[in-house]
Amino acid sequence: MATITCGSCNKSHSTVNEVKLCFTQNNNFVAETTKAPAKVVKKAAAPEAKGYTGIKTFETREEAEEFVQNTPNSKLKKDCKVKESRVWDEQTESYKTVKVKTYTVVIY
Repeated sequence: MATITCGSCNKSHSTVNEVKLCFTQNNNFVAETTKAPAKVVKKAAAPEAKGYTGIKTFETREEAEEFVQNTPNSKLKKDCKVKESRVWDEQTESYKTVKVKTYTVVIY
């Protein structure tokens, strides 16, 4: 039969429970903990400050460019947003796809 060398009395014991009992009797016993290890919590990143004071949208590029010329500290974004939607056309009695472009101007 296998034996376990005890770290408390340096003798051999036949079971783990005998080793635990020996540690307890010699006041060398360290209580087992069943707690889960502490979780690492990451600190939340600071929100980025926006470098602008407002946003204005236009349906045509010409209107957006005119606004930029008349408003100091404003800039037209390079890309435009395209939104497609289906609309019921009563003349043809069918749905048709309508694209709406939106141009965004950022005011600093």
